[in-house]
Amino acid sequence: MKPTLLRCLDPGLRRWALRLVPLVLAAAVLPAVEPPKVVLISMDGATPRLVEQDLAEGSLPMTSGIGLLKAKVLTALQNLTVTPSLTAVGYIAIATARTRPAPMSSPIGSTW
Repeated sequence: MKPTLLRCLDPGLRRWALRLVPLVLAAAVLPAVEPPKVVLISMDGATPRLVEQDLAEGSLPMTSGIGLLKAKVLTALQNLTVTPSLTAVGYIAIATARTRPAPMSSPIGSTW
């Protein structure tokens, strides 16, 4: 019997290789699945209450813009605000998924 590559390997490494081969073959054969696309719209100062009020009063039309998105697309059920409620802090919270940032210092020495 001719020695094959797998038979030349250490038994532990051989078990690892035998587990990896099906995954590599599956990745080569299966079509790539594109991840879902997400669009995040952040409106500085527009609380859900204000948006709902403007939609109800007709200040924001339900047939375009935010009204159309709210009617046809998934929206947040709950919105959380970080403290302090400042734009930069809010965007950092969105980017890092943290509602309480770790203590940080700015170049001028202020902390938040």
